[in-house]
Order: sequence, then structure tokens, then C-alpha cells
Amino acid sequence: MIFSRREFLRTGTSVVAAGTAVPAMLMNLAAARAAENDKSTKERVLVVFELNGGNDGLNTLIPVKDPSYVKVRPTLAIPDKDVLTLDPTTGVGLHPSMTGFADLFKSKNLAVIQGAGYPNANRSHFRSMEIWHRGDPGNDVTTGFLGRYFETSCKDCKSAVPIVHYGKNRPEIFKSGHAPAISINAIDDFYPMDQKPESMAISSLYKNAKNAGPEMEKGMKPEDILSPTEIVQATGMDIVKGTEIIKGILKNPRAAKADYPTSRSAAGLKVFAQMIVQNLGTKLFYVNLGGFDTHAKQADGHARILGEVASSINAFLADLKAENRDKDVLVMVFSEFGRRVQENGSAGTDHGAASVMFFAGGAVHGGLYGKYPSLTDLDHGDLKYNIDFRDCYASLLEKWLGTSADRVLGKHAGRLEFI
Repeated sequence: MIFSRREFLRTGTSVVAAGTAVPAMLMNLAAARAAENDKSTKERVLVVFELNGGNDGLNTLIPVKDPSYVKVRPTLAIPDKDVLTLDPTTGVGLHPSMTGFADLFKSKNLAVIQGAGYPNANRSHFRSMEIWHRGDPGNDVTTGFLGRYFETSCKDCKSAVPIVHYGKNRPEIFKSGHAPAISINAIDDFYPMDQKPESMAISSLYKNAKNAGPEMEKGMKPEDILSPTEIVQATGMDIVKGTEIIKGILKNPRAAKADYPTSRSAAGLKVFAQMIVQNLGTKLFYVNLGGFDTHAKQADGHARILGEVASSINAFLADLKAENRDKDVLVMVFSEFGRRVQENGSAGTDHGAASVMFFAGGAVHGGLYGKYPSLTDLDHGDLKYNIDFRDCYASLLEKWLGTSADRVLGKHAGRLEFI
């Protein structure tokens, strides 16, 4: 693969080496600079909030009127009087620690997806999370569904920081050859995702150019090949600018207009709110919270982290509402699988299948979606899914991000009306 100077200048595209055979990450520098000057642009934003470890959907969204609930959860069942009822008819309600979500539901800003999952559920953390991140229960793709969205459809993602992840390890949901993203771990520990050390990037690209031989374009002169120095300068221009922007935000936080809890995930959402309010053009955000692999002594720990999720997202949206930006933001909450219906002998639950998803935001059509899974008609001891998670992905791609779901997910018929 050869990059000529004339082609580089003609396309205005920068290149970053992300692999040994030069899979490239492309950015439109000219468009990014133009977007930086348009601070009034209010684009729709997607925030992904992952519940890592397999959230117990049965004790998150609780079917208190189902007599089987107490039978299968003799020690873990939440008492009727404590459940935050969402639907008096069915008796379905939220865990008592999730008052922040109950308030969002009351204001019709929370969509609750009952029984979300996929066919032939996989109970492995790694494989199931891979399926959710890729948007594919099979093995047909190796990239993340939001990475594919960015690569094929995100023509308006014109920013030095189009994708931001709060955490250290890159989420596969953004994986692609051309989706530039920045991960934030701490004030002095953030870095562009998918980028190798500069020396390796130089070596890989320069070696390909130097050894091109007969593959060189007809009439191309040796000096037309981009030098390693030029490649690094072009590569680093927006990456460096993006990280400097992030560093400035972390060192000079704005005064939030809502009370965030003191937690890592809330800190991430607080940074996201500042970036959204400052109109930096970031389109996709991602944060996760661990602790949901509750094999033993589940009750107290699960209550704490569910409360953290609900209060953090409630504060985030309240902060944005005060800035008149809550209708521009959609928050998606998911976990790789639910837990088994029957509690185990350690006052916990083991890996299961279907669970609950949430969508929150000022533009959400709040309510309950789908039917609550049966507690007696089970999938090898687990809740059966009744809404394919790709129905949710397809809906947000088309109705929120404004692209063809088929282009990103392949042919998929299901859609929901939560937006």
C-alpha cells in the first residue's frame, strides 16, 4: 500500500497504522477543522453504558405479581413493598435502589426493554460480550457495530474527538479499520485507541513504501513517496489535538448543573456532559461499570451498583437538561447476559441468558417494551428472550443516528418505537 504526496493532498486524508499489514485509520482533516469552527452545531449523540459481568435482570426489573418469583428467589427476592412499581397492572417494577430510573420513567424519558437477548444464548462472558459489541450472534463479522457505523455512515462525525471511551481497555464495539477514538483512564493516562507506538507505525508504513518496487504508480518519483516524518505529522495532527482537548477538560472541569454520585462511571458521564455542552462534535461515548458477575452474596453489592447506574444517568440527563441538550443525547444500557432464574446455594446467581435493556434521554418514548419473560417456560433454566437486541440496534441506527441499519447489521427486520 503506497501513499503518494499528491494523493494525500488531494484527499485530505490522514493515515494511522493499526496493524502489521497496515490496516489504516482514516480521518478527514479538512472537515474536522471546519467542524471545530462551528461551535453552534448540535448533533445527536449516543452514550453506551455497559453493565459488565452479566446483570441480573430478574432483580433489576422485578415481576412482583408472579408467584414463581419468590419460589425461585427464596433469599434474593425483593419484597413487594420495596419495588418501585412501573406498571400497576402487571406489577413490574424496578429494584428499590433505582430511584433515578423510576424518576426518568415517570417523566417518560426511560424505555425499558423486557427480555432482550438473542437466539442460542452463549453464557461465556467473552463470547457473549463479543456478540453484543459486534451486533452479530454468528461469526460473520469481526468489527464492532458502532465501528462499522462510523466507517460506513458517519459522514457528519467531523471532530478531533469523534469517539470517546472512559476507561483503559478498548471496547470492541468501536473496532474497525477507520474509527478514530480516544480512551480516557486518568488525567495523565489517555491515549488514542488502535494506535501502535509511533516507531512501529513509521516502520510499517515506510517498509511498505520502500519495498513497493513495481507497484509504484506510473511516473511516480521516489520523492513522491511520503516520508516517515510526514506520515507521523499527518497522523498525529488531530490525534494530538484531540488528546489536548481531553486533557484541558479533565484539568479544567465545568461546574455541573446536577449532583453526580462519587463513582468512576459518574465521573465519566460528567466529562461527557462537558464535551457535549462545549459542542466538541463527539458523536459516540462509552463507559462501563463492573461488578455484575454476582455468583455469591449478591444482594448488597447488586443494590449498590444498580443505584450507581440509575443515579449517574439521572444526574447526567438532568445536567444536560439544564443546558437544553438532553434531547440531543440517547443513553443505551446493556449487559452481556442475565442470570439464571433459580438462585444458587451461595446467595447469588449464575450466568443466564435474556435480561433487560434501557434507553434514556429527552427524546425517548418512555415505557415498557415487549412482554416479561415467563419464569416457568425457560431456556435451560434461564429466561427466554422475546426481543432480539438487534431490534434495538436497528432502531437507534435508523431513528437516532440516521443511517441504514441493513448497511451496518445486514438484513434485520425487527424495529422498536422507543425513539
